Amino acid sequence: MELWCFKCQEGIQVEGTKGLAFHLRQFHAIESSGEMLICGQDGCMQTFSLLNSFLRHIKLQHIGVEKRIEEDEEDSNQQNEQMDHDNHEESSDDEVGPHVVPAEHLYLDNFDHDTLKQLALSLLMKLRSTASVPYSSVQEVMNRTREMFGSTLSALEHEMLRVMQAHGVNTDANDVRDLCYKFSTYQNPFSGIETLKQQSEYMVEKLLLVKPHEIPLGVRFDQAVCRKTGQILQKAVTDTFQYVHILDVLRMVLSPAIQRTIAAETMSPAGYIQGYQDGQQFQQLGFLRDHPLALRFQLYYDDVEVVNPLGSKTGVHKLGLFYYSIQNLPRCLNSSMNSVHLLAVC
Repeated sequence: MELWCFKCQEGIQVEGTKGLAFHLRQFHAIESSGEMLICGQDGCMQTFSLLNSFLRHIKLQHIGVEKRIEEDEEDSNQQNEQMDHDNHEESSDDEVGPHVVPAEHLYLDNFDHDTLKQLALSLLMKLRSTASVPYSSVQEVMNRTREMFGSTLSALEHEMLRVMQAHGVNTDANDVRDLCYKFSTYQNPFSGIETLKQQSEYMVEKLLLVKPHEIPLGVRFDQAVCRKTGQILQKAVTDTFQYVHILDVLRMVLSPAIQRTIAAETMSPAGYIQGYQDGQQFQQLGFLRDHPLALRFQLYYDDVEVVNPLGSKTGVHKLGLFYYSIQNLPRCLNSSMNSVHLLAVC
């Protein structure tokens, strides 16, 4: 069956809501909570904060009653009786459609060490984005996870070879050697992404990370104490700010589906003001009238104190952050923090 993925902005072939949940977890690293989930089925814009509520809504509201009965009967049959192989293949074809491979099957068939590395990196990034988790704890989690993977996969590899030998399988065959090689490579999911530098380089190469550019603002003079003589000296310090190139971000954000959404933007009904395009200023600007597809950016500014707000160093290390959002996008997308992009840090 085809269900709409609000991340991919297109329909995907999955085996019911379970397949959609598998797709969101494995392809978009969406957990049970923490991110706004948009239904998107049949144009439905209802949002959820819990994955279970999101999936329950789709199953009850957008999957037909007959389809739900078929799914329940299929689950019951799989649990209570051993289905014939041919009948199982036939029912799978009826479920997904002829010559269509479910997304989760394609994912498992193409699972490799690079996929495992992306899952491991996603774990590290989620831990690092949590303010209450220090860097030392992230390193400890990485070390313990590496040990757990190594011990578990070594034991599974040993048991697999033992069972193969008990059934007379030639363990020196090339395909068995390739499988054992995969066991050994998967034992360290953090290979190549163990340091901050390696993680940054990998995200730029594989995950479309847009790195900031450091731009100098000027030179100021600070007082510093010479460790040898104890004298107070004047030290020149270059002030800089970090700029995230807006064109690089737009190349990543403006997918074909998002471009179609922007092109389909319409004004609100008469008498309603639901956005900037409904206001008088928008109507008076000739540029926006002549270029209706021009991107409109809403800029935000906020101060961030990076040290203890009750300490003596407050104000000295304060940072100014500039953000922006694209007003052309629907409100259901702009209401998510994922639609707010960093522009500069100074």
